[in-house]
Amino acid sequence: MQLKFITTIIALSVLMLGAAATASAQYPDSAQIPFDFKVGDETLPAGRYELKQPGHDPHVLLIQNVVDARQLVIFVTHITDLCDTIDQSQLIFHRYGGTVFLASIISRSDGMVRELEPSEQECRIERELAGSNESCQFEFVRVASK
Repeated sequence: MQLKFITTIIALSVLMLGAAATASAQYPDSAQIPFDFKVGDETLPAGRYELKQPGHDPHVLLIQNVVDARQLVIFVTHITDLCDTIDQSQLIFHRYGGTVFLASIISRSDGMVRELEPSEQECRIERELAGSNESCQFEFVRVASK
């Protein structure tokens, strides 16, 4: 009975390592983001960023500045689409005047479209603009897979 338990633990460990290796093989991807932007409540400066999947949960991603590794944010996404015909990976941002929010990630390497939950600040800005002629502008940044 103990041998069966140990064998099961070893088999599960090998499967988890394989899943983690597969997930990390899809990342990191990098993008040159030409403007300051927000991920949730955190503001990151313009620069080259890598997108990483820190574990095997496809909903959790990390964005990190290539030059200054201290500039990073870990965030949760919602997978909204699975597609094998994505031509180019890209980041989609929502721009409200001078404030820019990371909104979606389209990944060619894993065929997923991931959306971020809008932050309280973004929701507040949307409510303020609802009665005006101003609206959200979209910014697209191409992502280069390594």
